[in-house]
Amino acid sequence: MNTSAKRHVGTGPSKRAPRSKAATAAIVLSVQAVSLAALIFAFYVIAFFAAVRVVPLTLGFIKDGSGVTMDMPVETVVAGWIAPSLFLLALLFGLVWVVMRKLWQLRRDLIWRVRTWAYGSEDAVMTKLIPAGIATKARRTTTA
Repeated sequence: MNTSAKRHVGTGPSKRAPRSKAATAAIVLSVQAVSLAALIFAFYVIAFFAAVRVVPLTLGFIKDGSGVTMDMPVETVVAGWIAPSLFLLALLFGLVWVVMRKLWQLRRDLIWRVRTWAYGSEDAVMTKLIPAGIATKARRTTTA
């Protein structure tokens, strides 16, 4: 067999049949739906883990480390245990917020890449998703 006559996979123009508009929209919508379901599940797991595991461990660590007991005066309990606990809970809330926001941004970027792949180019995505008058107006305001 002549090896020079072999066609190399991935070289040359693509012979892919064009997809219909409905198939392209179905691909984009399915990616949006699946990524949203995965994102909601990830949010639930992160929030549940933080609430069930991290918060009690953190509060127990602060209580044991400070040496505060409930026999002490209220001011001592507030200053030595409750105030640091609330501060660490606020930091934990901020951390969970940042992680969830980053996951949301990753989902948005994934959907944008799929739309760009499905519709061909960024200009094609803009004209298919936004009506023509609004798209040109938005393009003029960003370039000017």
